[in-house]
Amino acid sequence: MDVGALRRRRQTGRNARRRRGATIAFISGVLVVVLVMGVFSVASLSRSVAQDSSRIHALDEVLKSVTIIRAQLGFGIVLTDLDNSTAIDASDAVQVAADDVTASISDLEQALVFIDDELAGLDTETTAALDQFRSTVISLQLDQPNRPDATQEMIETFDRSYDETISLVADERDRALEAVAATDNDLSQIGSLVNFLVAFVVPTAAFGIYRALTKPEAELLLTDAQLVRDTVLRALRRDLLLREVDDLGAVVAELPTPEHLGMRPTDRVNALRRTILTLDSAHETTFSSVDLNAALHRATKRLSEHHTVTIKSDDELEIWSDPDALDALLASVLSDCVAAGADRIGFSVAASEDFVTIRLAKNGAVRSPAEVRMLSKQGTVAERLTLLGGPDTSVVAALHLAEDLGGSLDLVEVGDQQSFVIDLPRPVADRKTARSLVFGQA
Repeated sequence: MDVGALRRRRQTGRNARRRRGATIAFISGVLVVVLVMGVFSVASLSRSVAQDSSRIHALDEVLKSVTIIRAQLGFGIVLTDLDNSTAIDASDAVQVAADDVTASISDLEQALVFIDDELAGLDTETTAALDQFRSTVISLQLDQPNRPDATQEMIETFDRSYDETISLVADERDRALEAVAATDNDLSQIGSLVNFLVAFVVPTAAFGIYRALTKPEAELLLTDAQLVRDTVLRALRRDLLLREVDDLGAVVAELPTPEHLGMRPTDRVNALRRTILTLDSAHETTFSSVDLNAALHRATKRLSEHHTVTIKSDDELEIWSDPDALDALLASVLSDCVAAGADRIGFSVAASEDFVTIRLAKNGAVRSPAEVRMLSKQGTVAERLTLLGGPDTSVVAALHLAEDLGGSLDLVEVGDQQSFVIDLPRPVADRKTARSLVFGQA
């Protein structure tokens, strides 16, 4: 098992989840900002359309009043001339026309007050033209009955004032209409954008966020399913291997034992069987702080009284490991030592910043340089069992167990003997440097 690769994959997964969370937050924030801006833009443009529409209506009232004033004032002048030049009595009709002019002037003033108070007023030139128009109308109303000779001159002045006023007011109305059309176009575009966001982008983003939020749970379910599948497959492989080993043992038991072998073939088959069972039993690991001295004493109790064992270690020293896997690791190493004919075994333990180093010195048979080099190479259990010979196969189980626990196992030369060196991680609280976490410590 490549612990470093597993740690990198787990760290990559955590980084991916963090990036996914940041992306979701960013996209959600952008959508919220765009929607809020769209809503406020629609509201603002709607107010602008309402205000420009009110302005158009008010200018229509101004145009209507100015038109009625001119029409009724002209009608009154005609009736007055008719009353003065003939025997027809048109005084009542003249009065009605005068009353209509007065009412229209009042309506005009009310419209102008509304425009000034509610709609930011009119242009200066338009305001001046309207003031001049009202003054001309009032003068013409007052002077026409008393000064018939001045009527023609005043009528011409009134017509010029009327034409100028109508032109300026109509221009303002046209500008208001253009503003309404432009605002309505902007409102239509923003409305289309908001509708697109609400109808497509928001549901799509919501679905994506839902997928992202539920993905960890889906991954967990998938992982559980894979664990169940791997457990079943591992059990099948174990049973198949054990069946083959049993068949091999039955065949080997009937064969004679060559004298040049260090151990009987049946013993070698039994060692292979123990290796398979050890690796299978220690496959599932649960990490915690483990008392190393207690584990060493449990392991050495299995040795017979013919073996001399010494342990040099601090009284209280803990490592970050799985208790069962640690016991299997120590038992496998001791089994290899016993198979090599060792009767003197010594443990010395030293703690570094992040790891605890267990050095196991022994006597007995030594492995060849090729086998020592094989211990430092990566490989599967099958490859190591094939290439790594020796009196026992337990060292293969020990090697893989050490890697599964986030450590390592090496075989070093000490004079004419060989020693095992096992490095295992310390608990996080006991470490002095911030190195990457070992497998099983998340």
